[in-house]
Amino acid sequence: MRFTDEYVDDLIERKKAFSKILQSSKPLPSKFLLELFNTLHQKQKTELFQRFIDNIDSYEADSLDAAIKQREYKRSLKQLEKLLHIAGDDQFLDKVRGDDDLKEYQANQPERVFHNWIEGNLWIFGVEYHKKHDFRNIGEDNSQADIVLETADGFLSLIKIKRPIQKSKMFRYDKSHRSYFPASGFSEAIGQCLIYLQRIEDFKKSVEHEHSVRVLRPRIRLIIGRSYDFNKEETEALHFINSSLHDIDVITYDHLIENGRKIISFYER
Repeated sequence: MRFTDEYVDDLIERKKAFSKILQSSKPLPSKFLLELFNTLHQKQKTELFQRFIDNIDSYEADSLDAAIKQREYKRSLKQLEKLLHIAGDDQFLDKVRGDDDLKEYQANQPERVFHNWIEGNLWIFGVEYHKKHDFRNIGEDNSQADIVLETADGFLSLIKIKRPIQKSKMFRYDKSHRSYFPASGFSEAIGQCLIYLQRIEDFKKSVEHEHSVRVLRPRIRLIIGRSYDFNKEETEALHFINSSLHDIDVITYDHLIENGRKIISFYER
């Protein structure tokens, strides 16, 4: 069963209206309805709300939830695409701040803008992560991960976020060896990830004790760069790096977008 936008809007508004009736002390659009509702006991209010729930069968409820998520995810993905489109602009921060659709991610640094988007849209990684932790320190030397997550099986995983637009591409071509190798910015980011993994290993016991978490061979995901214009050799080079690095997964922003589209298509089905 497919839901039209109008049908989803109607169900959402109905659900919001009933929730508002139950929880809100603010005046409702219909003064008569509010006065009538306020004459009911809490038990009667609950029963009234339950009638609404009963009128939506389990399949419809699940489908409504999927339709709502699909809409939210589509909006978020369009926001990311919009951010990527203006990422190289000299007025990037001003444009984000002045755009009603993007200002929720505004920050004082371009990299932080993308950090805010990813932190607010962890659905983009699928069901791999169970929750996000508030702490960022992973060593006594104040080493900080961008985002600390917990996997479904209860172990820590880290996210490192870099800007999608850099002065140079992710790879450089070595003519003498006819091969691609990581450009300086990419190499530096990989080096930072290695340091973070070493830090959290060195201070494993203190991190576990202070935050009541489990640390066992944590992985780190490096979000960096664009890959939409990769040629075959560059695509293979990134695949080779990912298969060779231990506990580091390199993901480009285009990979994030593709992953988001697959998740949205799942809800469409």
